[in-house]
Amino acid sequence: MLSWVEIDSARLESNIDAFRNATPPGTLIMAVVKANAYGHGLEITAPIAAERADWLGVNCVDEALMITRLGIDKPVAILGHTPLDQLDDVTRNGYRQVLYRLDVAKALSESAQKRGTRARVHLKIETGTNRQGIGLNALPSFISELSKLASIEVEGAYTHFANIEDTLDPSFAESQVRKFREALGILERSGIRPKQIHASATAGTLLYSDMAFTMVRVGIGTYGIWPSRETQLAARERGKRPSLSPVLAWKTRVAQVKHVEAGEYVGYGLTYRASRRMKLVVLPTGYSDG
Repeated sequence: MLSWVEIDSARLESNIDAFRNATPPGTLIMAVVKANAYGHGLEITAPIAAERADWLGVNCVDEALMITRLGIDKPVAILGHTPLDQLDDVTRNGYRQVLYRLDVAKALSESAQKRGTRARVHLKIETGTNRQGIGLNALPSFISELSKLASIEVEGAYTHFANIEDTLDPSFAESQVRKFREALGILERSGIRPKQIHASATAGTLLYSDMAFTMVRVGIGTYGIWPSRETQLAARERGKRPSLSPVLAWKTRVAQVKHVEAGEYVGYGLTYRASRRMKLVVLPTGYSDG
């Protein structure tokens, strides 16, 4: 093997613990392992993350099914769209499905009734990112139609920040929180009180403890990566200094060590020209693999 990736399980555990310490007591941690655990390998990463986190978050039902095959017994939230013909997998395995479409709600209801179970859903509230979600104006009618469906349990409600990393001007994030709280009020007046309420991802978790609600969704921070330099500086200014360490290391072997003289070129297209006599190390990776 000439080139390989290593995952440091101790660092992964330590990163999740750091977020646990950065959140108010009792706040649940959802470790987001979508997109093949951000390229870190779902099969390797999810079992380790599940030892420290309370929930796991994925993007699609196929990722959720892989977690089930791994024998992990933690709540799994599907944060992306699930096609109607795959919703039986959701109810069969007890996954929590993000919900913002009534046709998906109806299909979940039918599937859950057939299985004699309940479909637990998390309503996605649109507050300013304008991706998937239910807008405030549409929420009352959505709830009204949802209430007519059997075997649906609104376990959660959540939103996603669009600009939380702008640490110099938090006004947009604050406006999103106001809209989200308004949506929670609409739900409560309709008799819906979700057990799990979540808004903050990595940056929000580190910067705004008052936005933690009952759970936070930690994605890129799980793997030891700060969302931005600005987030890191702002967290330090606010007295939060979590020790985050990159989990992934990409390693390779040295194929050759040689010297080039001043004025000689290196690479296709005369990419680099040595300004002095230099030692050159050739690694067997890239442009397959010379």
